[in-house]
Amino acid sequence: YHVRKSGSSTGREVAAKHFQGIDNQRCPKPKDKDKYKVAFVRNPITRFFAQYEETFVRTLRKHGKPTVKVPSKFDVYHRDLKDYKDYEYIFCGEDSRSPRERGKPKPCDQKPTVDHGELARRFERFLDVWDGTVFEAHLAMQAPILSRRDNGLPIEVNFVGDTKHTKEHWEEIGRRRGVPDVKVIRGRAYPR
Repeated sequence: YHVRKSGSSTGREVAAKHFQGIDNQRCPKPKDKDKYKVAFVRNPITRFFAQYEETFVRTLRKHGKPTVKVPSKFDVYHRDLKDYKDYEYIFCGEDSRSPRERGKPKPCDQKPTVDHGELARRFERFLDVWDGTVFEAHLAMQAPILSRRDNGLPIEVNFVGDTKHTKEHWEEIGRRRGVPDVKVIRGRAYPR
């Protein structure tokens, strides 16, 4: 199951590459009963920081307009930024201006965030106004994603992994399913 900001990109790739798996964004349909169902979850605090950052990035303006419509009461964290490059400069400094080599990680994703208070101020401004409204899919909490829409009960999952142990848990799934040598991609070295 696709739980955003809980190793979902890694999960999609590993499931497709090693298990002929599919990405189920919501609750299973009756025809999915025979499938082996996997979900990964993450510590809610670190996940919330990642959710905020992802939402922040996805709602930045491109060509003068936000890529995702942000209700005006929540549009408090990046009104003054022209685009993602302006945001990246805040946490990465001059390295954000370095050209990216094709097929290689961005330099900013391979080093710790530098914050002189600006990122924290923007996050606090968001927290002051956010009331839990999910105006961008990455803000959804984990429990509702892993619950049935019709009655709120938990969906059946055969394996729940923890993103702190992604590699080990995918290897365990491989052992259980008779798939040796499961390779797991590495995400961003330093989360924001």
